[in-house]
Amino acid sequence: MNQKIVGIIPLIAAMMFVAIFAVGDNQAAAAETATQTATLTVPSNIAITVSGDTTLAGTGTGSTYTSNALYTVTNTGNTRIDVSISSGNAFTTLTSTDTIPIAASGDDKYTVSVTGGSTVNIPSTGANTIYSNLHTPNQGSNSFTASQSLYVPAGLEDGTYTNTVTYTAVKHT
Repeated sequence: MNQKIVGIIPLIAAMMFVAIFAVGDNQAAAAETATQTATLTVPSNIAITVSGDTTLAGTGTGSTYTSNALYTVTNTGNTRIDVSISSGNAFTTLTSTDTIPIAASGDDKYTVSVTGGSTVNIPSTGANTIYSNLHTPNQGSNSFTASQSLYVPAGLEDGTYTNTVTYTAVKHT
């Protein structure tokens, strides 16, 4: 019997050792949580492209010349934009002293027509908005097509006339 008691004593000691640690300092019950706010600021990248130059074609002087093909304006940045348009004072040529003036009204209007949108004068001073809230590539349609028209006055000397058209993108508010 002594041998049985001697064999049971280490077993009882081991069970008490496990019981003390199991009941002792319970770390899980003393746990605590904290929260943190992570902030990321992505800077605006305002960028647009225009799909090449446009050629205006017509039948002669005293008529309206129109783009021979639609061209595309694309938002390549990461923020919604408003697009405005402006031009130089007149169409000029290197071979003649004639010019085609750009007027705010009347026959000498220079206009841009946005597909599915409206027709807007292209001013020689200031700028006119031609598209508002153009999406980024990740937000949906990020481009639009357009064409240009210009009235060419009667009696204008022949030649190739050019003008610079400027598209300006600003962050949509």
